[in-house]
Amino acid sequence: MRDATVGDAGDAGDASDAGLDGAQDGSRDAGDASVDASLDAEIPRGSRGMWMWQWTHVGDATLEAALFDFALSHDVGTLYVESEALVAIPDRLDAFLAAANARGLEVELLFGNPEWARTENHGELLDLIRAANGFSVRGVHLDVEPYLLADWEPDPSVLGGQLLDLIAAVDAELVDDLELSVDVPFWFDEILVRGRPLSESITDVADRLVVLAYRDDARAIEAVAAQELAYASSAGGSVVVAVETTCVEPETITFCEEGADALERALAEFDTAEPSFAGFAVHSYVAWRDL
Repeated sequence: MRDATVGDAGDAGDASDAGLDGAQDGSRDAGDASVDASLDAEIPRGSRGMWMWQWTHVGDATLEAALFDFALSHDVGTLYVESEALVAIPDRLDAFLAAANARGLEVELLFGNPEWARTENHGELLDLIRAANGFSVRGVHLDVEPYLLADWEPDPSVLGGQLLDLIAAVDAELVDDLELSVDVPFWFDEILVRGRPLSESITDVADRLVVLAYRDDARAIEAVAAQELAYASSAGGSVVVAVETTCVEPETITFCEEGADALERALAEFDTAEPSFAGFAVHSYVAWRDL
């Protein structure tokens, strides 16, 4: 955790993440269906993250093996595993973590619920974080999306401020050897909370910002992630750039229509000189597997 001060998701969550991102304009170019091998070779192996919302897969040897095989064959090094229920089944989660580590995979415990952004609900997530402290994982991963709540508008700064308080409280609760990753839509840089862009304040606290740069073209992904990457570089932060594979509208925010080859080509063509860039993440396992 970096020192700073700030004043079931499931398949339904897949669609909701994409929904607000789709409100922004974007462009796409599917291009040739084949992946250029020279470009593909430039992607660092094992540098990707991947959301895995199907927590019931944990404990099923066959499903776990399929998950690990898919991850390793797609250069995924870190799994974001939905863990709200799993932290209450420690033996089951510990066995999964040992199996993942044996395959060379790291795990972040994923927690996602927009209602946790509300001040009165902070305690529910903090209880989960205290439980998470007992596991040998890379860290925790927050996917709290207050913009899905009915009262986000007309003044996003209200829930945005409560979200900042929550993230600061989670950061304070985590034991020192666990890292904090936080998902943010790319347009959080346009939301002012306490006089600053919301994405900047989150970057100042989190070890890793995961910017949901949901576009289906390399140049468009670069454009929407540029501000988060630039600020994190200036602040000594780290940014993972995420893309979508779930079949949702509008089609410009997902690789559902273009397919797996187009996704690989876009990631290979993505270009940034920002030192904060820490690789890619793909949302999410089942949708990506089924491309």
